[in-house]
Parts: sequence; structure tokens; C-alpha cells
Amino acid sequence: MPSYVIHLSCAKRALEMLPKMNAQEQNAFFLGNMIADMCRDKHYTHFWNDATYDKLVRRPDLDWFLQKYGDALQEPYVRGYYAHLLLDYNFLDLYWDRHFRFYNAQKQPEMLYDAVTFVEVLEQQRMYDRQEFFSKKWYYGDYDRMNAYFANRYNVTFPNLEFNAKEWERIRRITEIDWDYAPEAMERTKAQLSQSVAITEPGIIPQLQIFVLPELEQLVEVTAKKVAEI
Repeated sequence: MPSYVIHLSCAKRALEMLPKMNAQEQNAFFLGNMIADMCRDKHYTHFWNDATYDKLVRRPDLDWFLQKYGDALQEPYVRGYYAHLLLDYNFLDLYWDRHFRFYNAQKQPEMLYDAVTFVEVLEQQRMYDRQEFFSKKWYYGDYDRMNAYFANRYNVTFPNLEFNAKEWERIRRITEIDWDYAPEAMERTKAQLSQSVAITEPGIIPQLQIFVLPELEQLVEVTAKKVAEI
């Protein structure tokens, strides 16, 4: 899935396309956009259904989310949450499907989570061991390399948890969130963002090993536009 900074970058672009919100509404939108990842288990916060849960590629079930919360989609927090799920869906549908292929130990095509052993990056014509691919050297290392770039380019704003009682009532209507864990996770992630941006000069283009930066930027734009058109 995209890093939290890419999610916030997409949220920032969507806000630029949406009718103007006040500061508190923007904060609620950003919080909704972040909160799905502030969990111990993404199964329910990401609306993964049982039919695809055993797959490596787990797309959020957007229809399931809309059935539960579609009546509140115009509320900033709920729209922000939907924006998170939509970017995850598009990331898999528009990026992963275009660039990656997955194989079992016999190097036959495979999608089951526990059976995928190798990952091919199509434009490189290179096969990676799965553990090597999803490591700080390659896939997750690229997140570290590009987080500050996206944060600086989109002037990312991190949400806080300062809401009045009425606003909290709206926010807590999404029952999949573990509120005993989320605030602590949010503060840790906020600190990571501050550290990442502080050590990187604005405008520096990261040298990525796996990802294609212009396509990720286009993914942000396409998804933000769809969020604004809801």
C-alpha cells in the first residue's frame, strides 16, 4: 500500500479541488485519511473481504464501505477515510498490476499470500526473492527515500486529535478503528514525518530502486480528482 506521506499528499491535492473547508474540517479530512493505517490489524479498517483475504493483493471492498458509511460521505472525516481506501485500491489496480508479477517457489504465477515466493518487476525484467523485495533495501526503502519528497512537494499537513465532543461523535461512527491504539500510533507517525522532512532538502528528486516516481505522482492526481468528484 502507499506510504502515509503519499496518502496525505493525495488528501492535500483533493482538498485543493474540493469546495473550501475551514481548518477544523480540513483536520477531520486529514485524520480520516490517516486513521485506517493507525491500527494493529488492517483486515477490518481496510474493508478486506474474506474472498480476497488469503491473497497477496488485498483490495479494499469500496462497496462494503459505502454500504456502511455512504450516507455520511459528505462529512470531511468519512470522505477522508474513503480517500484512503480509494488510493489503496488504485495503487494495486493501476500501479501493482502494471509493474509487478508474483510467483511461487516453482516460479509459476501465484497470488496466494502464503505461497508467493518471488516478485518480478516488469520494466527491470528482474526477479526478486519476496523477502528481499519487501525490504528496506528495495520496496520499503523506496518509501523512506521518497517520503520527504512528497511531503515537501505537497506541503503535507499532519492531523491532530483536538476535536470537541460533537465532532468526536461523528468521528467514532466508523467503528472499525481501535481508539485505544490509534492516538499513540498517530503521534509516532507524526514524529517520523517531522524527522524525515527535517533531514531532506526540498526539491531533491529521490533515486528510487523499485518505484517509478512520475507514475506515483500521477496516481495521486487521478485519485484526488475522483475524491473531489464524489
